[in-house]
Parts: sequence; C-alpha cells; structure tokens
Amino acid sequence: MERILGLDIGSVRTGIATAYKGLGIASSLETIESKQLIEKLIQLNKEEKVSLVVIGKATQMDGTPSESMLFIEQMADKIEKSGFKITWQDERFTSKLASKSIAQSGMSKKKRQDKTLIDRISASILLQSYLDRTL
Repeated sequence: MERILGLDIGSVRTGIATAYKGLGIASSLETIESKQLIEKLIQLNKEEKVSLVVIGKATQMDGTPSESMLFIEQMADKIEKSGFKITWQDERFTSKLASKSIAQSGMSKKKRQDKTLIDRISASILLQSYLDRTL
C-alpha cells in the first residue's frame, strides 16, 4: 500500500501524520522541530517508502496566503528537492478542529494546551481531508 504523510508545518514545530491510501484513514505520528523536518522525512522514507507528502496550505479566510505561507513554501521546496512528491491541502480551521477534538476527548487542561499534540492532530485532520477529497 502507498504510504502518505501529512505535514502541518510551522516556523517552530511541524506536526506529522501518516496514512495508507488503500485504507483511507489518517493517524497522527509525531511533532518535531521544523528545522529537523527534512532529516525526519528521509528517515521515515528509509523505514517505509513514502509515495506522497501532503502539505497544509495556510490561507486566510478570503483565500489569500497567510503570513506563514512563505516559510511553508520554502520548506515545501526543500522537501521536493529531497526527492519527495508533494501536494497541497487547505489547512484552514485544522488547529481549531484539533483543539476542539482534544477538548471533547476529556483530556486534562494541561494536556489540551500541549501545542505539540495540537500540531500532530492538525496534521492528521489535513491528511484525512486530503484522503476524503481524493478517494
């Protein structure tokens, strides 16, 4: 089966999610420092071939790029230059959906405020949105 990764890239941290196209279900994997992203993607690809990397496209409500898009585009360029095929997925509301999902899970307030958890879940939401749109 084809392994796909979803990335919620931020200037400090990146949430990573994974899925198998045949199954169509995304799951959060981990959150890493963004400066380690390329190294981590290469490691994950060695463990199991990655066929596609889905990157969250950060846009405003009116569809214009958000402030973070320049950094995200630079990272996407590095990912492509490292040999990965990429595609884009709208990531509007993923952080809010992730926070809401965490809150509804019954986790403690301290855990709900864990930004690394929010990043991982945001990555899985954007990857699941991509899978739902393309399958």
